[in-house]
Amino acid sequence: MSIHLPTAPPEAVEALRKHLASLPAAPVGFSGLLAVYSAGAQDVFDERVLEAASLTAWQTIVSKAGEAVATAEVDADLQHPHVHEGAFVKGMAEAVRRAEARFADDNRDYELRLLRIPAMYTAALWLHAADADVLLPVEPVPGALRASDSYGAHAFAAAMRPLAESALREPDVT
Repeated sequence: MSIHLPTAPPEAVEALRKHLASLPAAPVGFSGLLAVYSAGAQDVFDERVLEAASLTAWQTIVSKAGEAVATAEVDADLQHPHVHEGAFVKGMAEAVRRAEARFADDNRDYELRLLRIPAMYTAALWLHAADADVLLPVEPVPGALRASDSYGAHAFAAAMRPLAESALREPDVT
């Protein structure tokens, strides 16, 4: 099995390198970029979350002394690079470790992606292969999911549907 990152635009890599180098306490480790896709609550409700997901950013996990300390991201238009710290960083690093361990014996060739559903405060690693898609929730996760489990697209949407329905009922506050 192989889990690989997609080929990111060189401009995205350069934008993140420059941004990270400009920080006062610049992290030292910089891995490849993964594609970040976003979907909405309606997509989850309609059970079309992967089909409707669109590329919105490129992200990397940055580290210091071998420890994940942040994620750095630039949007798909290669603008607005920024760094995130906090619980999500540890969750991302752990999800990548789980993916590598769990799918080591799988004979598929997976592309590693990140799926975000902002309206539901949810993110999942998305292992995409020609004949399969697997989602691994990234901590912190909503109660409908378990970070230790992996989900097919249908099972993920089914678990998240009540939360999607709730998000769709709430008025838009943006």
